Order: sequence, then C-alpha cells, then structure tokens
Amino acid sequence: MHAKSSKASGDVPQNLSDWNDNLTEWKRLLDGLSVILVNRALKAIFDIIAKRKQLK
Repeated sequence: MHAKSSKASGDVPQNLSDWNDNLTEWKRLLDGLSVILVNRALKAIFDIIAKRKQLK
C-alpha cells in the first residue's frame, strides 16, 4: 500500500503537466470555435438586415 501511494504522489506532477497541456489545447480549440461562431453570427445578422431592407 505504501509503495503504491508514494508512486501515485510521484505521478501527480506529470499528470498536472499533462492536464495543463490538455487545457491549453482545449482553449485553442475553443478560441478557434468562438471566432468561427462570431463570424457566422455576424454574417447571419447582416443577411437578416439585408433581407429586411429588400422587403421594405
């Protein structure tokens, strides 16, 4: 039991660094997605405005 706990505590820093790497990857993905979504939202809004102007 003691050997296992000492091994686990030795693994913690490695796991934390892995977690940080994963988080930065996810942040990059989310940043890219948010940019795409904002662009799409703006395009949709402009399309709606254009259609409303055509209807008038």
